[in-house]
Amino acid sequence: MIKNTSAIISVIIVLTLVFGTWLAVSQNIVKRMLAASSIVHTGYLLLAFIALSYKDGEILNIDSAYATMFYLIAYLLSALGAFGLASHVISETNVRVTYDDFKGLAHERPFLAAMMTIFLFSLAGIPSTIGFIGKFYVFTEAINAGYVSLAVLAIIATIVSVYYYFKLIAVMYFYPAPLSCNIEGFNDKRVSTYAIAFVAILTILGGVGSAIVFFIPILNIDAMIALSQTAVQSLFIK
Repeated sequence: MIKNTSAIISVIIVLTLVFGTWLAVSQNIVKRMLAASSIVHTGYLLLAFIALSYKDGEILNIDSAYATMFYLIAYLLSALGAFGLASHVISETNVRVTYDDFKGLAHERPFLAAMMTIFLFSLAGIPSTIGFIGKFYVFTEAINAGYVSLAVLAIIATIVSVYYYFKLIAVMYFYPAPLSCNIEGFNDKRVSTYAIAFVAILTILGGVGSAIVFFIPILNIDAMIALSQTAVQSLFIK
């Protein structure tokens, strides 16, 4: 029964990674790209989940449970920031929907472009972000549990994700703004701006927090790992 369940989850992981990657690469609408990439991230979560080994109703690989919970926290911060910032920008302009509509954002609103870059870095798993730490834990636990081929596929999906995430970064920094965008009267002092900035700070601190803010326990990665462990233990997983 356990083997059959693992086989079914393995097939679902392959489908989510492959289909999600293809869908994200083929999108031209920014929000649709982010939504499609969330399918890929579901595959990463399932990869950590399948690494749990059951025997007589007991979980042997508790570290995989911690990795799953930590990745949920990492993805929550990254996706919340990326979707929130995209909505924040789109609501104050005439278009800002496709990749082309985000051209020149770094020249018009460098602060917003920098925050979006942080979130995209985290979603892509670039070092120094919480997303990198989360994927590192997930891939490590999957390999330790013997799911090497699935881990390799997930790593390939991560490499491909660099294309569609960095494509948005490239158009923000290396292209001029389209004339169709109306940026006059853009309000950078809304509450949402500060909320997104706070999430961006957490995204960075989650990746390098232990090294630069060790004197503020609540803001470093060790605290987030402890939070993940507490969350798992609250589910009576021991």
